Amino acid sequence: MQRLCRPSAVRPYLTTRRLLAALGGLLLLAFVVGGLLRTQVRTGLNSFLPASDPSVAELNAVGRDFGGDPVEVLLESKQPRTLLREQELMTLVRLEGQLSQLPDVATVYGPGTLLNQIAGQAQDFITELIGRRDGDANRALVAARESGKSEAEAQAAKQQVLDQFTQRYGPLIIEGLPSGLPTLRNSGFVSRVVYGPTGPRSQWRFVVPSDNAVAISVRPRDGADAVAVQRLVDSVRAEVAAAKLPDTTVTVSGVPAVVAALGAQAKREGPLLGGVALVAVALCFWLVPWTRDRKSVV
Repeated sequence: MQRLCRPSAVRPYLTTRRLLAALGGLLLLAFVVGGLLRTQVRTGLNSFLPASDPSVAELNAVGRDFGGDPVEVLLESKQPRTLLREQELMTLVRLEGQLSQLPDVATVYGPGTLLNQIAGQAQDFITELIGRRDGDANRALVAARESGKSEAEAQAAKQQVLDQFTQRYGPLIIEGLPSGLPTLRNSGFVSRVVYGPTGPRSQWRFVVPSDNAVAISVRPRDGADAVAVQRLVDSVRAEVAAAKLPDTTVTVSGVPAVVAALGAQAKREGPLLGGVALVAVALCFWLVPWTRDRKSVV
């Protein structure tokens, strides 16, 4: 008796179940990649500390008053003290003013702003002293006239008040302003206020760290998220580049700049890595069959 055999029936590779599994994998891939694209990086204290922690309340209060961690802009020149010369200092003042007007900025600290405030306060003090001197002299003149004294005697009374004022306050003004009028265009005034015998004075080192460098601190508003911080860092870079300070090396750093860079990198690479992982898993299920059915017919 002859034995008859026929080839084993092989299950078709593209079955309905496989097609549905592939479709489900593609849908899952689309949902995961879409979710990763919508991922937001949060850097606030509430993201890693309990809201009831006392330190969180204290730091939040500081943030509301002064802003968050600053974006630091370091400007370095080849020659010492050139960044605080008249032309460069005027550019710094304009740059700091433009940075303070950017969205999501709480405060800006820089040498131009601080020197402008000091010069303004010194000018106000001198104006107040001069106004007081003139007022006292005019009152003495009017009092002498009303008392019946001659015009010469009245003028002498006025001059006496002026002389007393000069004798009392003149040495103080000369000692306090040895380099001339307190204006940003007076390089002697700027140099005496900022620099000491061995370099920048200690109270100025947070904005003038060395003879060749100045620093500008841009504090974002309290509660700014990673997207706002990234936008702020980009705007700061653009404003500094537009200022065009000659022969100056610019470095933008600080916690917000680092966080923004990490967030941007994670946002770029997260969907890619997630997609690659899902594709790899899908290929494993696609290429390796779960079962192989063999049938023999005699």
